[in-house]
Amino acid sequence: MKRYKLTCLKCGTAESIMLPASEPEKPWCPDCEEDVDIEEVKTFVLEWSEYLKDREELLAREKEITEEKKNAEHV
Repeated sequence: MKRYKLTCLKCGTAESIMLPASEPEKPWCPDCEEDVDIEEVKTFVLEWSEYLKDREELLAREKEITEEKKNAEHV
């Protein structure tokens, strides 16, 4: 089975999530002794994904503007 280095969303401990061989679909954190709610993880990822996409678009646009200014100065 593939090994994942997952951080627990509840306690924040890095590389703590266990995927039991008998039930790999039920991740568990031994540090806070809590099951990981996959729906909660999906929501977390979706929220951050929207922000990260918007951020990348903003940075790309800022880079375009900077390049346009540089090109205009050289004309």
